[in-house]
Amino acid sequence: MPDKTKWDLISENFNFFFHKLTATMTDQQKDVLPKDLYFKLFKTGGKHNTKDTTKLSFLAKLYILIKSFKKRVIIIVEDDKEGMDEEQYFKYKKQLHKRQYTVSGASDLIEDATFVLGNKELIDTYSALNGLSTSGAYNYLIKSKNAVTLKPDEQVRAMQYVARFLTNYESARKRIHMNSGLNINEWLVLIALFHGEEMQGAKIYQEVYKHSFNSSAHKKRTAFCTLEVSKYIEKIGKSKGMKLKITALGRLKVLEVLSKYAVNC
Repeated sequence: MPDKTKWDLISENFNFFFHKLTATMTDQQKDVLPKDLYFKLFKTGGKHNTKDTTKLSFLAKLYILIKSFKKRVIIIVEDDKEGMDEEQYFKYKKQLHKRQYTVSGASDLIEDATFVLGNKELIDTYSALNGLSTSGAYNYLIKSKNAVTLKPDEQVRAMQYVARFLTNYESARKRIHMNSGLNINEWLVLIALFHGEEMQGAKIYQEVYKHSFNSSAHKKRTAFCTLEVSKYIEKIGKSKGMKLKITALGRLKVLEVLSKYAVNC
């Protein structure tokens, strides 16, 4: 009789991240693994075993991420009564990064996982992030980036999705403005910075949106100020050389809007 108490957690997004990371493990990272986990990850000769890693349980993968890659793991459970909101959560994460061990040999610690409670909005945001990264748009863009040749019918379906995405997005632009609390220029600035890297403020209106409707230097500079006040972006430097960078709160805002009004089409 099968054991009904045996179960596992499966996440396509998490598995993709795990396989990508373990494929580039160093010898030092491999040496700290128990033999049973090592032989499930690597074939004879140390070749990465991409097929049989599915035999690893969710907890085994967490162990490898913590032990070999020194990753921190945070498990969030929804609780609207006592759970953290987004602002409290990111303050908490900063405190975790500042934590320092004073016990000798602390680098050998295995327990580096944290359990926290989050409110519904925080959980919905992470659910949207996970859904977005495994959506049709994500899969199509990854294929294009890796130069995978699509079959004619697959290419047609991919282009149909892009067309639906654009139609859905254009039809929802007014609702984005009405329901998100962002005007069109603030929204354009956020998605221009969504890649996460620093960008010169002047480049956004002089190059990125040079030929765009609703584009003017004054409107974009005003958007810079309001977004900074809302904690969606941060400014680095001053005057013409000023650079902008989206914050974690800003990225979550973009993901929330995209998942609600653009991606799920």
